[in-house]
Amino acid sequence: MSQPISPSSARRIPTVLAVAFFAAWIGLGPVVAWQMSEPELGIFRNLDEQGVRTAATLIESQPRNHNTVVYMFSVNGKWYLSRDSSRGTNPPAKELTSGSTIQIVYDRRDPNSSCSCDPGAELKLRSATALRAAIGVDVIGVIAAMYCWFGRRQIKFVPPPSDHRSPPR
Repeated sequence: MSQPISPSSARRIPTVLAVAFFAAWIGLGPVVAWQMSEPELGIFRNLDEQGVRTAATLIESQPRNHNTVVYMFSVNGKWYLSRDSSRGTNPPAKELTSGSTIQIVYDRRDPNSSCSCDPGAELKLRSATALRAAIGVDVIGVIAAMYCWFGRRQIKFVPPPSDHRSPPR
């Protein structure tokens, strides 16, 4: 037969579960946040390491759609069509017209991967953003843990003294 759990042991079980949850959150949360941004960072890393700078012809400018530009460029006689935000050395999309020339970088191993940006600067910016997200996950975990341990303390409610008379009508 199993032994009954003492009241002090029963109070420790939720605490142990909470500690395990917050330890997992604080330990794994940043790893998950970083891994979610890794595919995008990998694209800019490849463009920074294997990228070829070239000129592209602007097909369409969409300044109200996140400064988007649609462009085409040729590599070894084959044409590629791509879209990206106009940034880096290129002017804003609202200043560009169809037929304008913009600077892009494409991956020499896969020209389907390109950007109208400076991939090194973009990699630094996105890495810093991913790092802030990972730190933010930890901060949220620490704040939640502190709330659970310190913010939920019960305050005893003491009703005001009563003289046992009925309220006036």
